[in-house]
Amino acid sequence: SYVALLNNSFSRSPAMKTKEEALSALRSLSQDDLKAVLAAGIFLVQNPEQGIGTTLFESLFELVAQPCVELLPVDNVVEPKRLLLGRRSPDAPTHPGRTALLGTYIRKGETDSDAIRRCVKRELGQQFDVSALRFSHHYNRPTGCAGEEFAGGRQRHTVGLVHLIEVGHVAENDNRKWTSAIPPDLLLGHQDFVQRALGFVKTDKPLFS
Repeated sequence: SYVALLNNSFSRSPAMKTKEEALSALRSLSQDDLKAVLAAGIFLVQNPEQGIGTTLFESLFELVAQPCVELLPVDNVVEPKRLLLGRRSPDAPTHPGRTALLGTYIRKGETDSDAIRRCVKRELGQQFDVSALRFSHHYNRPTGCAGEEFAGGRQRHTVGLVHLIEVGHVAENDNRKWTSAIPPDLLLGHQDFVQRALGFVKTDKPLFS
């Protein structure tokens, strides 16, 4: 079985204690055995619906496309005039400090609406009313939703759903601001989402200094 193969692989080095030793043992395997061992390890992960952690997620992203939701927070979903954009944390694993839309990857067991509720709660600290949501379009990008390369020239294949979400009462702060144009500091892929969904024009003035 895969679990037996996993145990056998690491039993070759009983004193193995470090990550480097584990990687060395994995490198000695054939590609078929390596895939089987990694699969066995994946099956041991518990409660994936609670998230699998950045390191494991980033690793899986190297191999398969990931589904996600992108949100355009607007003042009114029927006649949107303003868009709320945020600034990513300087410690974010991808595109740190950049201006971006809200978004998240869909976890195991979630619908797209579940993922949207979780994202809004995390980013804006509020519950979300599904009736204040309007679908815009979907995308399939081998280069990732941001439309830009990641560190080291890596690429991420993402398949996503883009929605407008009404959050007109949300106040600005140091890391989120309202805009009626597309600022140059917004991620390139997100600029495309905004132009397609809202028809906003570009400005030369950055949203965040």
